Amino acid sequence: MRVLLITGSILRACFHFGAFVIFLTIARAAAQGGVAAMYTPTVASDFALSSVGGSALGAKGLAGLALSYPWSTGRATMMVLMVVCANGLKLISEVDVPQRRRLFGGMVVTIVLTLTATVSLIFYLGYQHGAINLNWYFQTYARYPFEFMAKNVLNPPEPNLNGWIYRSVGAVVMAAPSWISSARAARK
Repeated sequence: MRVLLITGSILRACFHFGAFVIFLTIARAAAQGGVAAMYTPTVASDFALSSVGGSALGAKGLAGLALSYPWSTGRATMMVLMVVCANGLKLISEVDVPQRRRLFGGMVVTIVLTLTATVSLIFYLGYQHGAINLNWYFQTYARYPFEFMAKNVLNPPEPNLNGWIYRSVGAVVMAAPSWISSARAARK
């Protein structure tokens, strides 16, 4: 039982660390580069699976990873929303506006209204025409978690050493410009 608790903690830590690093790195790169939208090169559930391997996670851990896949991919809302918010907050910080809080409040109101309208429209059209008939999103994201779970429970993959090497090199390469940027900002 104790081993399962430790494995679950490692899984959660690896998954959340991967998700936050992926989301924040893409949002920061987009905001600093002035890019309007950007998508993740990897997914947090795949990051966790390749980091520790399928046998360490067990069937329950793989089921958790599979069912978290649709929200953690970032292809739908999370990543696009973070990039837009990062660009908006960067504009607010660099432009001399007397009432910055009102701009931030306007951004929050816009997000809430947009999400409400979008979810309402998706539910309406989904019930009216059948969601599976609307778009590939409702076919792919409804089916993929279960395919991911079945494939990895039947044949659990081993930890990927190349992934650790590539992530380490990427972290070093990303740390250098971040350190230079923060040192430049501290001098101002």
